[in-house]
Amino acid sequence: MTVQQQKLLPFTMRLKEEDHTLMKLLAAIDDTIEYQYELLDAAVAWAHANRMTLHPVAVQKGGVKKSFYVGNSASLLADLEGSWNCNPTRAVHTALFHYLRYQSQKRNLLSATAG
Repeated sequence: MTVQQQKLLPFTMRLKEEDHTLMKLLAAIDDTIEYQYELLDAAVAWAHANRMTLHPVAVQKGGVKKSFYVGNSASLLADLEGSWNCNPTRAVHTALFHYLRYQSQKRNLLSATAG
C-alpha cells in the first residue's frame, strides 16, 4: 500500500516541547523514518511488543496541542487500548512517551534535549 492509499488515523495530543524536539531528532537520525506518522507507528509497534512491562501514563498537562497520525499500526493500537484499558489518545500518548524515553536512553540523546 502506498502512502497515498494508506488511511491515517488522526489524534490530537498535548506534547511538551522537549518531547517534540526529541521526535524531530529521532526522525532526523533514523533513516527508516520519513514521515512523522512512521515514528508514531514505530512507537506503537514497540509499545505493543513491550505492553506487558509498560503502564499507561496520563496525557501531559501543559505543552502544545499538536495533531499526530498513526498509519500501519492501527490494529496494534487497538490491542494496546484493550491491554491498558484506555482510550486511543491515551494509548498513543503512552506508546510515544515510553518509546521516546527508550530511544533517548538507547541512543544517549537525553543530554541533547536537556534544557
